[in-house]
Amino acid sequence: MTIREINLVDPGTLVRRHILQHLMFWGGGLIVALAMIGGFYLFQSQVVFAKKSKRGSLQQMHTDLELKIEEINRLQAQMQTLRNQQNALGAVIPKKPFYRILTKLADIMNAYTWITQLALDVGPGPGSGSMLKLTGLSRSNEDLGDFMNRLANEPMFNGVVLKLAKEGAGAQSIQNTGAAVQQIQFKIECSIANS
Repeated sequence: MTIREINLVDPGTLVRRHILQHLMFWGGGLIVALAMIGGFYLFQSQVVFAKKSKRGSLQQMHTDLELKIEEINRLQAQMQTLRNQQNALGAVIPKKPFYRILTKLADIMNAYTWITQLALDVGPGPGSGSMLKLTGLSRSNEDLGDFMNRLANEPMFNGVVLKLAKEGAGAQSIQNTGAAVQQIQFKIECSIANS
């Protein structure tokens, strides 16, 4: 006797099962293929976007660098302007501080000579000196002469010249008489040494 295989399963079910197996196989293959294509696309897009972002960031850095360079150039121009102004002021301002000039004048003054006006003219160039102009009163010609001799002997003051000496009535004397005392009005000019 022979054994014969009998299939009790419905043929439609077998066909459906066979179709379902084919669909599962091809669907799985399609999903694997799409996953590979998607992965490749993501990889390339990440690389390309990274290059574009690097290029964008490089362009941004280049733009920022240009702005910084412009700002540095502007600041350097301002610093050069300030240096020029400082040099111009250094040429105008005398080398001797005013307090030193006043201190020397206070040391030179005698008891009977008074300065009523003091003017300091600074020369226009860096090599030009400063001129000191003194206006004041003195009790007598001798006191004025003493003041001028002291002024001329001081190394800070050069070329002492008496521009004006005129007698005139001054303030009331402190003496017992109370009469007006004759005073000498004077104008003196001299140059100030740079050293």
